[in-house]
Amino acid sequence: MKNVMQRIFATLGVLVLCACTVSTSGTVDAPVNKVGLKNEKPNGGTLLVIGDSIAYGVGANSESSKIDRCLARNFPKFVVVKYAQPGSTTRDARQRLANVLVQTPRVVVMSLGGNDVLFNAKISSFPAQETFDNLRFMYKELTNSGALVVHLGLNPPDARAIRLPAIQRVAEAEGVLFIQDIMDGIWNNPALLADSLHPNDQGYNIVCQRLVQELSAELN
Repeated sequence: MKNVMQRIFATLGVLVLCACTVSTSGTVDAPVNKVGLKNEKPNGGTLLVIGDSIAYGVGANSESSKIDRCLARNFPKFVVVKYAQPGSTTRDARQRLANVLVQTPRVVVMSLGGNDVLFNAKISSFPAQETFDNLRFMYKELTNSGALVVHLGLNPPDARAIRLPAIQRVAEAEGVLFIQDIMDGIWNNPALLADSLHPNDQGYNIVCQRLVQELSAELN
């Protein structure tokens, strides 16, 4: 019964929080909201990919499939640097923020929040409000420094992860480009996953296509 209820709540969360469209390739496009976006259309410079195992590329067999390589390949006027660490929480990322700011990035693409949920599930000491507060602090610091900030949203089919789609409200309030569930259509698809949480090369290629589609107007 518990598993059934979790699936119901997860499905409701997708219906309410993700107004997705289906692409011609059969995958689900990840919509974005660009109203109030800060630091639009940066003209070259450093592009940082920061955050957790998704940002790092865990699950990919080919380096070319990883997010940083995808961005470097498609936006050559930027110097792309990966500053990601598997297992990172928003708490960890906030503590390392000074190391990010010193690189004077013009664009920051981040994947953060998922490990907060996992940490809380194991130890029950990472409340959702801390996730929101940590991200709000980082968003403000990064946008005030002049960077366009892009957050790769996640909405896994797990009722414990309800804070993840809720990050959208925080991001958009701070002028951050929030891509809703960058892994929509990848979750629970064994053909696109390396394990239960991370895409394989084919899954990362879909993530890459979505990123390029949503960032092309801003970075070209």
